[in-house]
Amino acid sequence: MKMINAQCLRVDTSFVTHLNEDIHLQERRKRNIKKAEKNSVQIKIDNNFKDYWKQILEPNLWERYKTKPVHSLEEILLLHQKFPEHILQANAYIQDKMVAGITLFIFEQTAHCQYISSIDEGRTSGAIDLLFFRMIEHFKSQKKYFSMGTSNNDGNDLNLGVSEYKEGFDAKIYAHFHYEFETKNIHQLEKFI
Repeated sequence: MKMINAQCLRVDTSFVTHLNEDIHLQERRKRNIKKAEKNSVQIKIDNNFKDYWKQILEPNLWERYKTKPVHSLEEILLLHQKFPEHILQANAYIQDKMVAGITLFIFEQTAHCQYISSIDEGRTSGAIDLLFFRMIEHFKSQKKYFSMGTSNNDGNDLNLGVSEYKEGFDAKIYAHFHYEFETKNIHQLEKFI
């Protein structure tokens, strides 16, 4: 990005399922989806950000990685309020108990998963698999792409387990470049937009 003096900081591995193609699920994903259906897992786009953030996402991120989500609960609620059709929360429930969730950022051609998390019961029951599958089905007729996000730690270590999981939903790998530049140079991009 020479025209704006941008420096490439890192390159992550991003996973995208093409919704306008036939989707070939990995056998393990198919088995977990069937298991979730037998467990009567319910999938809802209910925008229940509060319970997801407090009961699943924040505790899971802290327990596993000693980190917090980029957006606080207050920030994500404000973003949803300002963009109610573009920031959604989909959750999986077993007998009214939330066990998994995905926060979705909706763009013109893409549904992007920003936050993905589940409790142990969400994984062992197959709920997280069913949640991904139902979201892919939901957006298949509306969008071209379903972005499952990256599987890196700041462009370094590739999490092979997470990568294999996302590939199980027929996601293809793309390079996700992160650039840094001074905003005073942004006008240089206008001729390309």
